[in-house]
Amino acid sequence: PPPSNMVQIYVAGDAERRKKGEPPEPAGFGAYAVEGGGVGEVFKISGQITVSTPNVKTITQNLSELVAFTRALQWAKTHGRARPICIRYNNEYAARIATGAWKAKKHKAFASEARHAWAMLKRDGQVWMQHTRPTAFESQQAHALAAAGKQGTTTYAMTVS
Repeated sequence: PPPSNMVQIYVAGDAERRKKGEPPEPAGFGAYAVEGGGVGEVFKISGQITVSTPNVKTITQNLSELVAFTRALQWAKTHGRARPICIRYNNEYAARIATGAWKAKKHKAFASEARHAWAMLKRDGQVWMQHTRPTAFESQQAHALAAAGKQGTTTYAMTVS
């Protein structure tokens, strides 16, 4: 089992396929964090991505995943100090872009932000990422937050311990 002080952050994005000749629909991102073996919710966030979002030219599923991953890394940098962090994802794109294993062809500003967030968190402590099953409860929570974000619901909640 994971160490009791480890924070596992599940990330998800939600976007529709773009229809040619039509403006892109909003997308959503979500992250859901638990401590240890999933005993306690630590943090959750969701938000909407539109073409008016800074550095967004087009909206894709990959962008929504990348935004979720980046926001999770940024939260962990600020609030997860001195605890091991595991980012759990089910879309490989964001993980590979954040670590620099892949180069972004689109969404370069967000890719740069993700790489910076990963590097800063990695420098400070124990952090890794792991692919997860989309059927895991926590993964479903992240997907529900992303879907709510797509509809315009912004969430930010943190459990203070």
